[in-house]
Amino acid sequence: MIRLREFGLVGTAQKIILPQVKIQSSATSANDGIHFNVWYAVIGSRLLVLKTKLRKPYSRKYPVKTQPCAREHPSTFVSSNRKQKNKMKTIKTVIAAAVMLASSFVNAQDSRPMHEIYSMMVFNFVKYVQWPTNDNSKEFVIGVVGNTEIYNTLSAWYSGKPKGNKTYVIKKFNSASEVTDCQVVFIDRSKSNEFDAVNNKVKGKGTLVVTDRNGLGSKGSCINFKTVDEKLKFELNQSAIEASNLKVSSALSSMAILI
Repeated sequence: MIRLREFGLVGTAQKIILPQVKIQSSATSANDGIHFNVWYAVIGSRLLVLKTKLRKPYSRKYPVKTQPCAREHPSTFVSSNRKQKNKMKTIKTVIAAAVMLASSFVNAQDSRPMHEIYSMMVFNFVKYVQWPTNDNSKEFVIGVVGNTEIYNTLSAWYSGKPKGNKTYVIKKFNSASEVTDCQVVFIDRSKSNEFDAVNNKVKGKGTLVVTDRNGLGSKGSCINFKTVDEKLKFELNQSAIEASNLKVSSALSSMAILI
């Protein structure tokens, strides 16, 4: 006997008398007994949903577990929750990084001289690029080809500061022939004609090549500054990044003009 507590009705399925009742039912015979369904009944403007099942009684061969279901598989829920939390944490980190990068980029353009903007952006690029782990050097070298102002600014702001187990070292190169191994090399606009020579010299050595002239992004520079609608932006050459054995975070990619 199944008790009904829906739409304010209390009683049993066999004792309720329903005026204007429409009933759709089905009865089937199977090995496990009779299966009887009463799907719905309309009482005036109310819908009474009924569903009953009558089966042969049976006895259990094994004792019933009384332990709550939530405790039977705790690792499944914990693992799922951890994965979800880790995923959300990663998304929040990427968004926060992109916002910080964009904010610093826009604010810098509004209030700083250009050599400081370039210096700050080159340094910010470093935060979102991963270098090969087989480099045992104790120095993280940022080289500047040309532009004494950018070299002096980078030296004043970052030289001697730690980067993990390395130390920032800023070097000045007057030409491609002076370029030595470095993690980052910035080629000033005035030295753009030496791009090919510099790029060939550092190719495959895990060097992030940064330039400042239209067309050099497509030519093979990893990152190239570009003026769009009187605003300084940057291109990111994904093939050049891969060829240099570098990895770029999605936060930096989301800010770039991808090539």
